[in-house]
Amino acid sequence: MGIPSTSIVAAALSSHRRRRHRTNVLNQIEDEMDALRLRSSNTADRAELGLWA
Repeated sequence: MGIPSTSIVAAALSSHRRRRHRTNVLNQIEDEMDALRLRSSNTADRAELGLWA
């Protein structure tokens, strides 16, 4: 997947580019990473909204 074994989750989510794999389990991992990315961006948006509202 191109992610170093020493990488932390935050670094993997911020720098990883989605790929389509032939193996289903790797595509499922990509889906989970996308869900985490979306969840973390929504959390950041809500926190920022509190600062500006």
